[in-house]
Amino acid sequence: MYADLDFWLALLTDDDWLSDRAEHLLEEHEGKLEVSLATFIELLLVEERYTFDRERAVTAILELATYSGDPDDVYQASEHIDEGLNTFDAFHAALSGGRIVSSDGAYDDIGSPERIRLEPDGGVVVDTHRPPQVDVAVTSTLTSTSTPKFSATAWAVSCEQADVPGPPAPSWSSAS
Repeated sequence: MYADLDFWLALLTDDDWLSDRAEHLLEEHEGKLEVSLATFIELLLVEERYTFDRERAVTAILELATYSGDPDDVYQASEHIDEGLNTFDAFHAALSGGRIVSSDGAYDDIGSPERIRLEPDGGVVVDTHRPPQVDVAVTSTLTSTSTPKFSATAWAVSCEQADVPGPPAPSWSSAS
């Protein structure tokens, strides 16, 4: 049975109103609980709002549930967060196998993974932790018989105004 993060938070926090019920369900379904990488991503995203140790929480969940992924990836992501990466970048780094294609210079600050620069030589490194303060309007028009049509014009103009490289002109279109 798959256990959502709400279940684990009820067990991990002392004052959760669902903790008694979660403990009962844990006992009832002992050895049958499963989690996924999404559980750990969500846990690391919300951990600052709760009073529990991140790595001890990961260990507790791994001891009580089946996880088909590599637990070392979760612990490595936790270390990357301590090094300053945001949760998503931390998991990208942990899952990268040691090399990552990205324009995010935050990977350079931690040393591993090796970043293969997405931006051209001499290009601007965009720090995704502090994106340019511009309004970006990307619109999508969907009908029951068409594929999505996206307008990158506003994004390209906004990138130009923010002095960051924008996308190349789209070479695709969709007939309505």
